[in-house]
Amino acid sequence: MKIIIPFLILFLYNPNLTAQNSLDYLSIKNSPQLKINNNKFVKSLINIFETEDLETINTKDFTLENGFLLVETIQQTWNDNTWKNNYRYFNYFDERNNLVRGELQSWKNDSTWQTYSRAFYSYDENNNRIEFQDQMLNENQWENYRRYTYEYNGRNNLLVQINQLWDELKWNNTYKIALIYYGNNLIDETHYNWENYRWVSEKHWIFSYNLNNNVLEELGQYWGELNWINDYKWIYSYYPSQNIKNRTYNYWESSDWKIGTKSTYTYDSNDNLIESLWQLWDGLKWENSGRNILEFDNHFNKIQRVQYYWRDNEWKNFQRWFYTYDINNNNLSELAQLFIDSTWRDDHAILYAYDENNNLIERIHQFWENGQLENGMRFLFRYIPESEDTLNGNLPSEFILYQNYPNPFNPKTIIKFEVPKQSYLSIQVYNSLGEYICSLVNEEKSPGVYEATFYGENLPSGIYFYRINAGIFSKTKKMILLK
Repeated sequence: MKIIIPFLILFLYNPNLTAQNSLDYLSIKNSPQLKINNNKFVKSLINIFETEDLETINTKDFTLENGFLLVETIQQTWNDNTWKNNYRYFNYFDERNNLVRGELQSWKNDSTWQTYSRAFYSYDENNNRIEFQDQMLNENQWENYRRYTYEYNGRNNLLVQINQLWDELKWNNTYKIALIYYGNNLIDETHYNWENYRWVSEKHWIFSYNLNNNVLEELGQYWGELNWINDYKWIYSYYPSQNIKNRTYNYWESSDWKIGTKSTYTYDSNDNLIESLWQLWDGLKWENSGRNILEFDNHFNKIQRVQYYWRDNEWKNFQRWFYTYDINNNNLSELAQLFIDSTWRDDHAILYAYDENNNLIERIHQFWENGQLENGMRFLFRYIPESEDTLNGNLPSEFILYQNYPNPFNPKTIIKFEVPKQSYLSIQVYNSLGEYICSLVNEEKSPGVYEATFYGENLPSGIYFYRINAGIFSKTKKMILLK
């Protein structure tokens, strides 16, 4: 089965992604104020699962505008006509709805989730994140990996981020970002590497703005042996509506600025972005390169996007997307097609499902294979309301062993249990004579809610017992296998 992860335009507020990604940021910041739905949170999680990078997580990515918190995401792949678990990300929040811990888990052959990476977050009184730290599991021992610390000014703007790595004894500096503001506008950003016990300049960005606080110019530089050397600059212009009109890229060569590329944006009367045009400077004039044409419905939902490239003095079809929505303007599907041999051909699709609160609960990626769209990847999402006591309601307060379900069962059943603190525990199964059958869990667990699956296809019908042992806590329950 061929699985291709489609290209995602991803923007997260991440202090590591500032000037380097300002191009994508400005195109989003200054584009029409279209409906923001839960898909942006899903894209964040897809990025996490692809990179396995816990630091990309930000509290805002899991706090939805409708008052819900995203607490669990499961990633699955389609195999043998069924969905198979791969990874799970579990979030824990404090009473202020700040993300305080995240765990990345993999699905084991014994049908349990194994945490192999976890992150911890702390905040100041203004809910600004002041520390991130993650750990990796190594031979049943948690080992420190990275730590990032943050400082802010009185306006809650990030001033300094310092990155460190653990060397088995202490934290060591690796990277620093320093930022300067005028009001709330970022005007200067400098990156440093830690070398020979001191901070050494690496990259530098300078920003200027108009009276409407729109960026007019972004100048990028790198450090030479003695001073900053120009690298590139972006120049922006805007319509009276404050939508971005042009974005021009210049690069520094032979002590002079050279013109590189230009993007031009067009909007309809509702401020919907309906055309993006990309051009290259050939030394004398602008040459077309590519363009996007977009269509919207009466609810400002994007319903079609077509991408073209310029060849032989005319626009050629390249790819297009179709979008559908429900009555609540939630995106239900995206279908992507490629223009091949003078015909539009399906390439991949994304399907969405929502709960009664318009929270995205399922996202399915399908890919063209064997003459049809076939399932490839699925993401499942679970939420809790912000109004809950998220620290105590989301983090278990005591050991609990639940009754298995279904019960009676044939041939498998689920055993759910809760762990309030870091503990080494076991769950074992016995027959009615007290004879040992198997171990479902036998490892250290972080605080959380877990499930284990018991398979009885090779056992006779009858009464069985399962027992959890975690330190001084022990509990036994009965289950019935009925064939």
